[in-house]
Amino acid sequence: MEYKSKTTSKNNVGCSNVSQEAADAQAVVMDARNCIGCTNCTDCTDCIGCYGCTDCRRCIDCTFLRDAVECIRCTDCAGCIYCFNCTHCEDCMHCRRSNYCTSCSDVPRWKGPAVHKLMSISGLYWSVSTDGVYMQIGCQGHTVKEWENFTDDEIDGMDPYALTFWNVYKDYVLTAARVAGERGSRGAWGAW
Repeated sequence: MEYKSKTTSKNNVGCSNVSQEAADAQAVVMDARNCIGCTNCTDCTDCIGCYGCTDCRRCIDCTFLRDAVECIRCTDCAGCIYCFNCTHCEDCMHCRRSNYCTSCSDVPRWKGPAVHKLMSISGLYWSVSTDGVYMQIGCQGHTVKEWENFTDDEIDGMDPYALTFWNVYKDYVLTAARVAGERGSRGAWGAW
């Protein structure tokens, strides 16, 4: 027999196969964790309509999330941060309306400031785009000066493959950024 609690003020309903008291206790725990309409959640905060979530924060209409933060209407996300309307995402950060993303390698959108001249390099593990001042590699965007000064530990913390990529392409992409800056400042982009 399945026992259900009354609907709480946060619209949670506790369920138990053991006793009514266990169902009521589950509803109290869900309210204490600020979960709303969640099922099988652990340590969630402000979730709405979630199912199978673990360590989620401020999720809405999510399904099978793991360690997600600020997700809205996501499905099958894992390790997402600031995703909106994503589907089948894994380890994505700052994605907007992405579908079938994995580690942001398939999200080559420029996330830097608005520019008129942009140099892009494709065909690498991550796409590289730069205006000479700001450079984006995959989903990581920083100023060229920041890229030049990152330590190996900082690069390694960006992605498991990041340091290998950086060791191979560092000189190449930084030279491209310098060329982009020089050409952009002289207005000599016509041949590009």
